Amino acid sequence: MANVLTRKRSISIKRQAVLGTLETLLAADGIGDIADFSFAKPDTKRINTENMAQQSFGHTIARYDDGASVLPMTLTVPVYRAAAPGSIPGNGVSEILAGLCGLTETINAGVSVVYAPNTPADLINAPRASLELIEGGDSYPLVDARGNVVLTGKPGQDLQIKTDLKAPFALPTPGASPISVSDPAGTPMRFTGSVAVTKDAAAIDIGSLELDLGLEVVEVPYSGGTRIIIKNGKPMLKIPTNAVVGETRWQQLRSATSFTLQATWSGLVIDMTARRSDLAPEDQDGTFGNMETFEVLTYSLTFN
Repeated sequence: MANVLTRKRSISIKRQAVLGTLETLLAADGIGDIADFSFAKPDTKRINTENMAQQSFGHTIARYDDGASVLPMTLTVPVYRAAAPGSIPGNGVSEILAGLCGLTETINAGVSVVYAPNTPADLINAPRASLELIEGGDSYPLVDARGNVVLTGKPGQDLQIKTDLKAPFALPTPGASPISVSDPAGTPMRFTGSVAVTKDAAAIDIGSLELDLGLEVVEVPYSGGTRIIIKNGKPMLKIPTNAVVGETRWQQLRSATSFTLQATWSGLVIDMTARRSDLAPEDQDGTFGNMETFEVLTYSLTFN
């Protein structure tokens, strides 16, 4: 029998079919394993002009501007291997990739599920996501949410994806209880390594990496509120300086016009082509140490 979790907080997510229409979120849409979460609730301000007009006619119920504000959230979830090949990843991952990030989703029945970047023209009409956050007894319905994802591979560690998302803020409904969500099915995906191959056929082992999909989440004001869209930004590959053994190998990566790289987890393969970026190595506050940054030209995520 599945272990049913009851928390003070619950988050549900589902890709959204119609702009501006909140999807019906069920217990099956709940995220069962959340590694980290934070959100910044914006200040809500009274609509002074309308409030004064209402009060002059004897109406004293204040109205609030909840459409022009944006609710930013950061959500990190572990990725679990699907029970069978060709099944979409659970724990909200498929909805994050195809909904929040607007990636294309190709299901090869019984074999794999592949996610790839959308074309710039399609990002406006690409799927978005509905979420419900229940926190402290309040239910926040979030419609038309969009976001970006960072995937990290570290030796011996399970895969987690970090999502930075935004949605138009709506006033919460009080008196809500968190939903009960079952543990995710399957097993966590563990990083097994990555290999880069340059055009001169040099194969270079890379011990750890970080892939940022680089989607730009943009707030667009319009009559009645704010709309969130995403643009094809600049996907970036970051490799710690200690992840490649030998200066000769580093020079091969740095000097390559481009190279292919395949990173593998137990149940996921990421294929990409990349080239050296002009950005200088950056410090990640000791998490990875110094990073070498590469521009990602193409990528795909294959769950098998």
